[in-house]
Amino acid sequence: EYYHQNTNMYCNLDTKDITKIINNKYDLPQPITTIKAINGGLSCSNYSCTDVANHQYFLKMYNKSSINSDILHNQIKFLGIFEDQDYYTNYPIVSNQGEYVEGTDGYWIVVYTFLQGIAGSVGSMNVVKGSHIGVSMGKLHNIDISGTTITTSNYLSRQTLKDELQTIFNDPKWKNTAFVSQLEPHIEQFFTSLESLENLPKGPTHGDIFPDNCIFNEDELVAIIDWEEFGEDVLIHDIGMTILGCAFDENNQLNVAVMKSILEGYSTKRELSDLELVGIPLSIRLAALITCMWRFRQFNILHPNELLADHYMSIMEIFLSEDVISLTL
Repeated sequence: EYYHQNTNMYCNLDTKDITKIINNKYDLPQPITTIKAINGGLSCSNYSCTDVANHQYFLKMYNKSSINSDILHNQIKFLGIFEDQDYYTNYPIVSNQGEYVEGTDGYWIVVYTFLQGIAGSVGSMNVVKGSHIGVSMGKLHNIDISGTTITTSNYLSRQTLKDELQTIFNDPKWKNTAFVSQLEPHIEQFFTSLESLENLPKGPTHGDIFPDNCIFNEDELVAIIDWEEFGEDVLIHDIGMTILGCAFDENNQLNVAVMKSILEGYSTKRELSDLELVGIPLSIRLAALITCMWRFRQFNILHPNELLADHYMSIMEIFLSEDVISLTL
């Protein structure tokens, strides 16, 4: 994806500095000798780390200005619950101070086990991969997190989204953008429609199951990773985001076969009610609106970039698409 092109967007330390930090803060079996930048996440810079014995680790470095440590501790807490349920993902490694989240000047650090495989891509999606993703998501949604306290950090919060949209709509600076002129007429009715879904089943949601957050060995899913958007929410909103990320092709056209494979795989672990099936098109549009908002804010407000300023427009087309609005399952 275009927003992963700058792998060091959130970290400007060189690899020698990072190597020194990791070797000082973690009692790994062998010292790290090689650090390689890989695709960055939505709020962090990612690296593969290799020690002298060729063992690999996965490192995430977060700029402290981009994320609160409470959010990271919240992720770690619930990854522990997932591990108890044998849900397969990459899990964090404890530091020599007994912490899963370490800090250094300006950065939070989390070191994870490294999973062998290849991250997916939009162009590589097929019905086999879609089915595996659906199965894994169904397993996730079955995990019981009742009695625990979640700090919902994901961007699926409808009120947060609505408030941020309204702030942009009211700002004269953005008045003449397509973001405002094309979205604003639809927003009130859309959020009113979403209210009908609020009483549907809730549970743990990943919030960002896109192909590059899925590790594959050929067509077999090894694990879903990157839990920065984890929270508790209406489950079909997680399904909507997954369909947006995994079942639309490079031209933002819906691959119906892949979408159906996701839903069929999901249904082997958790049956969807008729009301949930009816609500999924709205959830896909919500996912598109969330992603559209993220792209606009990221590249026009937080990190202005002339080359990427209009990249929200392609995903906005999905939100406005009559084919998606009229989709029946």
